[in-house]
Amino acid sequence: MSLKTPDDVWTVELEWDGDEAILPLPQEVIDKLDVKEGDVLSWIDNGNGTWSLRKRQYDSDSGLTESF
Repeated sequence: MSLKTPDDVWTVELEWDGDEAILPLPQEVIDKLDVKEGDVLSWIDNGNGTWSLRKRQYDSDSGLTESF
């Protein structure tokens, strides 16, 4: 289990392109999650109106396995 620090919290507002919602992730978030295009992220509902993102680990033998 990892402890969340104030440096791990970001507020991001959705942008709209017609009917499509876009979630612009700040570079800090991309760097913190160590993600690149094509990576899969899991959305975790924190139950208090906020959400967490976690990068999914990929196993070439069995596919997606677990969150980091």
